[in-house]
Amino acid sequence: ARLHREDPGYYTEPRDHTKVAIHGRTSEAPALCGGRVCAFVGPREGSQQLYGYRMRSKQSARLLELCDLEAPKPPYEYATHGVWLELPNWVHRRLADRGHSVARGGLHALEHALISLAPLVAECDAADLGCQCTRRPGDEHAGRLLLFERKRGGVGLARQLLGALEPLLAAAQERIEGCGCAHGCP
Repeated sequence: ARLHREDPGYYTEPRDHTKVAIHGRTSEAPALCGGRVCAFVGPREGSQQLYGYRMRSKQSARLLELCDLEAPKPPYEYATHGVWLELPNWVHRRLADRGHSVARGGLHALEHALISLAPLVAECDAADLGCQCTRRPGDEHAGRLLLFERKRGGVGLARQLLGALEPLLAAAQERIEGCGCAHGCP
């Protein structure tokens, strides 16, 4: 076989599905939002399965193609810790009254905003944290805002975040409300 250098004009990103199983609660935050939202920390089991990849343009990052693997890879499973918010019905109603919803990516986008801002309130790098990413029918925790430690066994970040959720949520709200993108961030 001979190799030669070539620039195809694109790069690839993995497409995967993360499943989460929460195994109890070890801590509970003082109620947030004036006592109307509950937050918890606890052990969780996760699995991540690679099923394909995206091809994106190097120049614009525009999606060129979605590709599926011929045979999805076996899931990578590990135990760690997570922090999550139980979103009460009043949150969903308030969003609906304003023409918004946590469905169709809204909750996932908020999770990513929190992950990117987590280093402001905890000793971590954003890459140390993950979220559920996709919410499919049958996902037990599809309606929860859930962040988890990517390190097998956890290193205490979930507990740090539990104690700093108020300022983290405030920072995310400020960032989102101050965003100048007309139709969401690219």
